[in-house]
Amino acid sequence: MRRLALKKRNRGEMTDIEAICYAAFEALDLDFVFEKFIYPYRVDFFFPSHGIIVEAMGKFWHEKPKRQKRDAERKQYLKAMGYTVLEWLGSDIKADVYKLIDEELLPLLDQPSRMERPPRGVSKPYRGPHGWKSAIQLYLFGKEQDD
Repeated sequence: MRRLALKKRNRGEMTDIEAICYAAFEALDLDFVFEKFIYPYRVDFFFPSHGIIVEAMGKFWHEKPKRQKRDAERKQYLKAMGYTVLEWLGSDIKADVYKLIDEELLPLLDQPSRMERPPRGVSKPYRGPHGWKSAIQLYLFGKEQDD
């Protein structure tokens, strides 16, 4: 089983929404590549069996007009190359990443819904008493930790 790399090659630390997605994909035992380079871009998550890209779009960077234009060009390029691109907003990821996975990703991966059972390694409820941070710590370290 892969372990979460807290440092990203050439970019510093993994963002919180990338960590949430990573942990959820791992917990559901999905086959993905984290931070795949697809010339000339680096994508957050790549599902090679179906050519699907998932981008975790944080509000800080992706709401800026200049960045929105680049994001649109990037998405158009990747679609023209034959990839399916899913752009998930950080607020939606934090609200319920498993709902996004179940409604948008699993149908594209030709997999059945998994909402009726919790993912491997994460107990119900998906979010711990302190939100996603608690759930991710539980997944990574096997117990909840305080700051």
